[in-house]
Amino acid sequence: MEEPTPEKCYRQRRVNLYLGLGLSVVLCITGVGFILTAFMNPNADDFPAPAAIIVFTIWSFFLVLGIWAILSYLRERLLISETRIIRHDLFGKTVISVDEISQLNWYTGFGAIRLDSPGRSIVFNMESFTKPEQSEIITFLRNHVALEKHKNWDYFYEGSRRVIEPGATATRQEKILASVVLALAGVFFCGWWFGSGSGFLLPALLCVFGALRIYQGH
Repeated sequence: MEEPTPEKCYRQRRVNLYLGLGLSVVLCITGVGFILTAFMNPNADDFPAPAAIIVFTIWSFFLVLGIWAILSYLRERLLISETRIIRHDLFGKTVISVDEISQLNWYTGFGAIRLDSPGRSIVFNMESFTKPEQSEIITFLRNHVALEKHKNWDYFYEGSRRVIEPGATATRQEKILASVVLALAGVFFCGWWFGSGSGFLLPALLCVFGALRIYQGH
């Protein structure tokens, strides 16, 4: 694994931008459609506005998530050099000197890594970066932060083993989880095949895709 060059910039994966754009566009179209249906439905009550407000509230929530994903991609950066680490987010930036890091917590939940120094902390998610970039960041932190400052490395290593060791095979737990998700895909596919509705097909395909991703270590 190669270490990052001085002051290397890591950005979120481009797929995050595409997901944010896709979610925003789809929700705008479906949200407007639901609202118009609520107001124009001839079988609705005399005052369909409450239903439209509920739909609009739910739509707005997920639309904000989509916009947040777009802004996060455009704004968030992780800069790493031999002497300091800089984290840009939506609300500003945080700078920590490498020699000031008092604790490096590899496993804080939801894939987040936390760097603590007196008065400041940096939190970032490894899944925001590509596999080669994750490998670079891991190598840098392992080589430049004293090992006694590392916390929960064993938990992180178990979950990210195939990033650290690209040739490693799937663990027993990963195989079991992939099998369960694949079995769920079979349930959805049967529902679609036996005429329960085309709405079962998309979940089936998503489950198959998820099972493959789990098995491949993504």
